[in-house]
Amino acid sequence: MYRLGILAVLAGVDGLVAFRLIGGQVGPDGVLHEPFALVPLGCLAIVLGAALLAGGWVRSRRAHAPREH
Repeated sequence: MYRLGILAVLAGVDGLVAFRLIGGQVGPDGVLHEPFALVPLGCLAIVLGAALLAGGWVRSRRAHAPREH
C-alpha cells in the first residue's frame, strides 16, 4: 500500500508541476488555452495517495500491535 500511495502522491505533484511548466496562452481569437484538467487530477491523486499512505500506516500499526486475550 505504501508504494502505491507514494506513486499516487508523486503523480499528483508531477501533474501540478506540469501545469505550472506548460502554462497558458491566449489564442489569436482571445480564448485562453491551458491544461486546466491537470489541476483537479493532480489534487485528486495527492489526496488518494495520502489516503493510501494513511491506510497502510493504520494497517501496519494494527498488525504489529500486541494482542490482548
